[in-house]
Amino acid sequence: MQDDLKKAPFREIVEDIYRKFDTHTLDFYLIIFKNDILLLDYVSGFKPKINGTSIFEIEATLNKNFFESKLAPNYFGDVDTRRKSLDLLIYKYRTLLFDYVYRAKYRNLNMPVIEDIFLDSLGFKFRTLFSEKNLYSKLRDMKEQFLKLDKIIGGERMKKIEEIKKSTEISDVETFSYYAGQVVYYLLWKSKAGNKSHALVEPFINVGPTGILIDRILEMFNKYKHDIWLSYSKFNKTLSGILGFYNDNRELKFDRDLRILFFAGYLDDNIFFTGSAEIMTEKEEDENGL
Repeated sequence: MQDDLKKAPFREIVEDIYRKFDTHTLDFYLIIFKNDILLLDYVSGFKPKINGTSIFEIEATLNKNFFESKLAPNYFGDVDTRRKSLDLLIYKYRTLLFDYVYRAKYRNLNMPVIEDIFLDSLGFKFRTLFSEKNLYSKLRDMKEQFLKLDKIIGGERMKKIEEIKKSTEISDVETFSYYAGQVVYYLLWKSKAGNKSHALVEPFINVGPTGILIDRILEMFNKYKHDIWLSYSKFNKTLSGILGFYNDNRELKFDRDLRILFFAGYLDDNIFFTGSAEIMTEKEEDENGL
């Protein structure tokens, strides 16, 4: 309810009503006018906040971190971001997310959907933005925002990762996946190749059988092992633990949950750069993480 008659954005109107009236849900007519098409829809049970977080903050987080700030301007009509992979990503999720934010379709954004958006966006960034400066920082930010969204929706993945980080022992599928990500990042960083980039990690997104994951890790290890100290017990123990766990669980499938933990490990502070054994300079990490 505005004090004057100026035109106000939808978000501003909703927040004004929410602030002035004691209500946690709203019913209204949503009018959409785009490309000479007028749509009228009755929305019931609209919630300005989801578990204490503004619905518009959730939208802004998704737009900025997962869609390169191109989702919100492209809810309707043709999408042309000049990046085909990003266009396809927006087409895939825009109706679902618009309905979640503006039409009170709250079942649209559940744990599997957030996980799919995270992995699809990672794939896009690995394939398309691998040469972009500060990509590693963007990837880390996206991982942190994913964990926050996970918590808002009711997930406990952030808590699980904190538990994993308390010990480097490979004792279950979760620790196996997380520390596999840590190992892969470290091996890529050890590469002296001039064209090394995060694009080399993109194939891990669609890994199915765990055996393929292990094959790729061993391939990377054999390529870069000459530059790893034989006395580096932390790395040797972790890699040995990963291989040992796989040998005892050869039928394990590297499913979506485990892939997410793998990339959480890949994007977290790397345990192999702590202490005196190895040092990554701030300049190297800030510029591209590799």
